[in-house]
Amino acid sequence: MPREVDFRSDFRRFGFHYFAALVLILGIKYWYGRAGSEELEWILLPTARWVEVISGIPFEKAPQNGYVNHSLRFMIAPSCSGVRFMLVAFSVLAFPFIHRMRTAGKGWGWMVFAIPAAYLYTIVTNGLRIALAAYLPSLLEKSMEMPLLPGWLTQEKLHTLIGTAVYFASLLFLYRGTEMILRRLGLGDGAENGGGGAVRTDACFARVFLRYLPPAVCYFTAVLFIPLLRRIYRNDWAGFWDYAGLVTVVCLAVLFCFGLTGMLCKRAGAKRGLERI
Repeated sequence: MPREVDFRSDFRRFGFHYFAALVLILGIKYWYGRAGSEELEWILLPTARWVEVISGIPFEKAPQNGYVNHSLRFMIAPSCSGVRFMLVAFSVLAFPFIHRMRTAGKGWGWMVFAIPAAYLYTIVTNGLRIALAAYLPSLLEKSMEMPLLPGWLTQEKLHTLIGTAVYFASLLFLYRGTEMILRRLGLGDGAENGGGGAVRTDACFARVFLRYLPPAVCYFTAVLFIPLLRRIYRNDWAGFWDYAGLVTVVCLAVLFCFGLTGMLCKRAGAKRGLERI
């Protein structure tokens, strides 16, 4: 049976876990901001090899720069390494689920598991993003027989659109998949599985969207809220609102697709249940 959520008890038991996760994230982020391609070889190399496997695009190492494909003029640089996404993926695995481990020891075990899980998930997801970013612009040009969507959708905005859609959708998959696995293991949360104060996931889109609130909060904190604080400090707003608007629209579109899919699946399941009666 799913347990009822007791936030005070959970915080007393796992507060240090949350603090340690936050310190780890901030520490890696601080180090990443000063790291070059050689320091990031541990993630750049497997990402480049994974892109080669799924796309057939060969990459060679460019010392001090990353990995490059000269024919496509495409580079996997430190800024494309996926470290920021890895930190968000770790957040999605850690913060919403640590309290479900029930004991402090299991909570530490979950955090130890979440680190390599986020790393491997980042390589897979970032490889897909890079493959799409390398191929999709040229495919659009060929299929439309015209320059790449002249007007507001520039190369830079298309790159942002692809990255946002892939990253955000993959975080929703990660969160929902982890939630389902833990529920099967008897580690569900009372607030999500019915009972007092439960959030029912029926045909209402608002209720379906609430299911994905934790990964959405993690993602928007990393890609919009923290950059917003930095912009306020520097009083530099060039291009920020266009970027924020595009990211928000893409995320809402992804959420709509997930909500629609969830609603249709629920209705299909209910219909199959009626047919069995």
